[in-house]
Amino acid sequence: MITAAIDFLHIIALLGWAIGLLIVAMAPREAVSHDDLKGIVKVYQWTLIALLTAITAGLTLWLMVGKPAEFYSNNPLFHAKLSLVALLILLTVWPAAFFWRQRHTLTPDKHIEDTPGAITRLQKAAVAVAIVTPVLGWLVARGIGY
Repeated sequence: MITAAIDFLHIIALLGWAIGLLIVAMAPREAVSHDDLKGIVKVYQWTLIALLTAITAGLTLWLMVGKPAEFYSNNPLFHAKLSLVALLILLTVWPAAFFWRQRHTLTPDKHIEDTPGAITRLQKAAVAVAIVTPVLGWLVARGIGY
């Protein structure tokens, strides 16, 4: 029962993380207003909470409950999934930091004229990686690659 509850929490947190990434990837690009920026920062904050929840639940599933740790530790697809999650975190950090810094410098009467192209590309790359990662998780959970 506890395994199912933690598994459910893990999946819901991952869905929250993916939805947050989609929202910020589709956020306005030209002339980001002060209100839009506050919304983007809030979405990044909720995305961070979902990420921390997903990592905690995932580590609990890996090391404490459910299948034995060797089931996951000896699977190369599991290591590929962990690598993609690390890449996803790295792809998310720079855009989040950019908008977080802009939050302090932007006043209600000003706009961000253009979001840098690198930020936009990183956000889109994060969405692409977020699409592939659950497929690897599903394969690992089914024992493929073990």
